[in-house]
Amino acid sequence: LITGCICFSFLLLLKDSVCVPCKGRCLLPNGRIELVFQLLLVFGQCLFCKAPLVYFDNGASSQKPKVVIDAINKLHSEYNSNVHRGVHYLSDQMTEMHEEARGKVKKFLNACHNHEIIFTKGVTDSINTVAFSFGEAYIKQGDEIIVSQMEYHSNIVPWQMVCERKGAKLQVIPINNDGELLLEEYKN
Repeated sequence: LITGCICFSFLLLLKDSVCVPCKGRCLLPNGRIELVFQLLLVFGQCLFCKAPLVYFDNGASSQKPKVVIDAINKLHSEYNSNVHRGVHYLSDQMTEMHEEARGKVKKFLNACHNHEIIFTKGVTDSINTVAFSFGEAYIKQGDEIIVSQMEYHSNIVPWQMVCERKGAKLQVIPINNDGELLLEEYKN
């Protein structure tokens, strides 16, 4: 849930700080970020022995909690194999774990069917998949696609490309200096 916090990419990770961008409305307990330091080991280091590490590039590569790193290491050292493409023991094990994960995500998202859960390499790949599948099938000339000014580059370009191909219009909701959507300005 930590990376689900809309403000996570913008947090200045200083010990005992409050999540300033969301004014404490994020998913972290009481708007505090001590949990980040406990889960994400990378933030235990200092820059040139002077200041705590600050990391803003979550759009490219998010930091991982130790429990995730441990699970990945176990997966690679004990089960590493292909999913859904092998006819041997390790592939069966990996496929079973993959499908169990799909079931857990289905339950968490309250989806109706396991096949509704699609795993991709990351957010950019997911956005491209939606833009180039849904966009091609359902967007038509004159439709409007709405994004906000705060979107990461990889969530704008695919929609721009869909708009160019389909004759749709890209609408951008502006934001203020606090990162809040200016819906009234957008409506005008």
